[in-house]
Amino acid sequence: GCILTSSDGLFLTGQLPPHLDENRLSVFAPQLFKKVGSYATELSVGNVHRMTMFTDQQPVSIFQAGDIYLIVIHDTRHFSKALLRRLTRISEGIARLCRQRAIV
Repeated sequence: GCILTSSDGLFLTGQLPPHLDENRLSVFAPQLFKKVGSYATELSVGNVHRMTMFTDQQPVSIFQAGDIYLIVIHDTRHFSKALLRRLTRISEGIARLCRQRAIV
């Protein structure tokens, strides 16, 4: 499953497995990403562009795409570096779309 959420935690779209709450994940994922990002800065290890948490149930990745976050709940049987690269490109595309302004 995957969802898109705004930086303030507003659920935008997507679908998650039934045992997960879309609204709760929408609120906490951007906060978690920002907190880890601030720690990375404090540690001088670089800027965080994406992060993956490995839990006892499944990996969860959070990608920042401008003011939008792409949150992916992975199937452990199909998790790979190639998938993470593809999701990174998708999140970059989302960021580009969000930066474009409509001309009327």
